[in-house]
Amino acid sequence: MTSKSHLDVLYKVLLKTEALKTGVFRLSSGNLSPYYVNMRLTLSYPSAFSSLVGIYRQIIESSNVLKNQGYVCGVPTSGLPFASAAAYSLGKALVYVKGAREVHRGERMVEGVLKAGSTAILLDDVVGTGTTLAGASEAVRREGGMVTDAVVLLDREEGGRSLLESSGIELHAAARITDIAQRLLDDGFIDEDSFKKVMAQTTPQ
Repeated sequence: MTSKSHLDVLYKVLLKTEALKTGVFRLSSGNLSPYYVNMRLTLSYPSAFSSLVGIYRQIIESSNVLKNQGYVCGVPTSGLPFASAAAYSLGKALVYVKGAREVHRGERMVEGVLKAGSTAILLDDVVGTGTTLAGASEAVRREGGMVTDAVVLLDREEGGRSLLESSGIELHAAARITDIAQRLLDDGFIDEDSFKKVMAQTTPQ
């Protein structure tokens, strides 16, 4: 469930860092989108970045997934800086899934010491269709780890939640794009036409 406080923080960060752009963009999935969110820009704003790490920490702590032992697992590539900061903030071990181009034949997909049977919570910045997170969960599971939860800052509401649920993974998102778009419309940062284009991009879940 989205927390109003998390939504407020993320909304302010997106405005401050100009990490959300409207226009026409081709996503990594190959799909066209009327907007693009580049969370990498927040890395250059220490206070904003710290606020986002705080969101991750609060969500992970409230989920109780890592109440005993476990790992924060960064998802390439945007999720890794956030995963690193969140893991060390929580005092938890970090592992991360390698990008496809980084893996040579016979090599492990997960970097770090991942003990078989241990729990890893996936952490990324944005979820769209969910294929990146689903692929990361498969990589962790092949290494003997367990994945039941994933945390992101923004859910683009493009079917990712449903895809992850079908793999036994609960998605925790700080905010949904529909809520962010409504705020932008209400505050006059986007017009009605842009709002409708963003809404048309979402998939009922």
